[in-house]
Amino acid sequence: MYNIPAKLSNMDFHTLINPTDSTSQLLLGHFMTFQVLMQTVVAFTWSDRDTSPPPTTFISWLNTIHASLDSSTKRYFAWPMAMLQKWQDALTTWENRESDHLGIGFEMSMA
Repeated sequence: MYNIPAKLSNMDFHTLINPTDSTSQLLLGHFMTFQVLMQTVVAFTWSDRDTSPPPTTFISWLNTIHASLDSSTKRYFAWPMAMLQKWQDALTTWENRESDHLGIGFEMSMA
């Protein structure tokens, strides 16, 4: 699956990422969501892998795609947006854990 974009011609790839084509944006959003989902599964399956949350770039891209879709198309983007909410929650938890680890969370709770 990850090889597919590499096999596309230049013109086909530009069609896939065309920001004015809602079908392409839907496909791209689902592809990115699947990519991050699989990255997360692999990270937690292999103990020596990084288990950090998805990059904020993916979150930003999915938000941008969702905002660009018209109301009749947004329903087809429900799964990526549901996953996005989970990632945003995970990112908040991760940031809180990191700040607690650094002592920042403790200092803030003592204030």
